Amino acid sequence: MPGKIETYRRQIRETSDIDSFLKRHSGLPGPRGNLELAHAFVHEAEASLIRRYAGFEPEEASENTPEAFLAFCGVFGLGRLILEGDLRAEGRLKARAADPRWRVRE
Repeated sequence: MPGKIETYRRQIRETSDIDSFLKRHSGLPGPRGNLELAHAFVHEAEASLIRRYAGFEPEEASENTPEAFLAFCGVFGLGRLILEGDLRAEGRLKARAADPRWRVRE
């Protein structure tokens, strides 16, 4: 039986509207974002989508909202891009380390 991350990975591959899927299952607003879903996203997302989400500013994706979850997923995905050799992602990740949203910053 597949675990949560594998199930989410399959669902992400099968969805035609990843933004809506992630926001609907984000766990936000609430005390805990869906970390298993974020892990699945990092494994499955196109680099361009990771960059787009990582670029969401606090004004368009405020704390404790489903949109902030997208920003978190994007920043989390920057680590994967760095491992794949994308040196521009490193600068973006460093900039997000000072983000005012604690979920994005951490």
